[in-house]
Amino acid sequence: MKQSWTPESLCRSVLTVAAVSLLPAVMWADGGISNIPPAVIVSASIEHSLAIRASDQDIEAAAAREKQTFALGLPSVNFEGRAGRYDGLKDIVFAQGVVIPAVENHFSASISLLQPVFTGGLVPNQRQSAGYQRKAAGLLRDNARADAIFYALSAYWIWSKAFYAVAVLDASAARTKAHADDVHNMQQAGLITDNEVLATDVLVDRTRLQLEQARRNVDLARARVEFLAGRELPAGSTPERAGSPSDETIPIAAELMQQARRRPEYTARNMEVMSAESLARAAQSGFYPQVYLAAKYEQANPNMLYIPPADEWHGDAFAGISIAWNLLDWGLARGRADEAAARAVQARLRLQQLDEQTVLEIREAMVLLQDAFGRVALTGKALVSANRNLVVTTDLWQSGVARHSEVLDAHAKLTEAQYEETVARSDVALARAALDHATGKGE
Repeated sequence: MKQSWTPESLCRSVLTVAAVSLLPAVMWADGGISNIPPAVIVSASIEHSLAIRASDQDIEAAAAREKQTFALGLPSVNFEGRAGRYDGLKDIVFAQGVVIPAVENHFSASISLLQPVFTGGLVPNQRQSAGYQRKAAGLLRDNARADAIFYALSAYWIWSKAFYAVAVLDASAARTKAHADDVHNMQQAGLITDNEVLATDVLVDRTRLQLEQARRNVDLARARVEFLAGRELPAGSTPERAGSPSDETIPIAAELMQQARRRPEYTARNMEVMSAESLARAAQSGFYPQVYLAAKYEQANPNMLYIPPADEWHGDAFAGISIAWNLLDWGLARGRADEAAARAVQARLRLQQLDEQTVLEIREAMVLLQDAFGRVALTGKALVSANRNLVVTTDLWQSGVARHSEVLDAHAKLTEAQYEETVARSDVALARAALDHATGKGE
């Protein structure tokens, strides 16, 4: 549905765009920033994206090429001037007493006009091809922007997942360390065996190892975010924690595919197909004669059209039709036509490849989203159960009913449940970003 713009809505849109554009600079300028929302990283990535800048140059180049093709059909005006000296010339005397004098100094100046009349389809097809390429370049710029948004969101939520995994493992390390202190105190009191103490220390060390690995993952994820944003994050900055999904509806694949085919990249690939087909038709112009209207005016000293030539200036004018037809080029025109036809087939195959790739991306994103929804629900229940299990098992152990190994297992299960719950929430955000990118919704 076509959107109708009012002065108020247009003003709000302009202010919104300005605010989003200025947001990264304001946020980065504030040294006290702590929590960075994903919109800031997305906006900074769009601003920094070299792919978008390269696409801008593609647009400039395509527009310049279109101007060139329009010039092909217009008359060309050329100026030519010559000056030279010939030594050793002698007068030529004919029997009737006619003398052709030797003119050693030659000068000439001419202006000519050449207007193409028939080019075998070369000019109109090249113009058409250039127009399609210019439109495709603009659409591919939109696609580069969509890619920048997707890469930024993916990097952001991977950073968020790694960051809050550290928080989970840090709390787990503190909890298991507190339990280990209690176990050591019980050992000194002779209430527990050495094997139980060693098993507790192993759990503490394993948790600390996982914590260190998680911290390295945060550093890697943060480096990726800074790479895409084109600047370093402020010290102490943190990502948002992925919340619980408010809508767990899985869209219908067929509807998503219809939406995906309206993406700018689809239109751009179609434009590239039409451009390649126009170039293929233009390449066939080599099979036909080229017809031009020609006109020329010249001033020369001597003017060889005047008999006998004399050391004086004379002018002449010419108007006519020029026809050129290469009857034997040893397969050059055929080779060019075949190459252009192959490029057209290649463009259609790229469009087909995009369609198949989009189907795959949508299917994968839907599977990942459904899986993440399921894991969020299950890990939420598992987290509640793991907390209760730890409390109950600890009480039973302290009462002498349960084994200490069961307590350690309860600690490990609680850590696992907390970690999986954090991962599942972030995976929902990642899957949504992938699905939005595949369908063009994130553009």
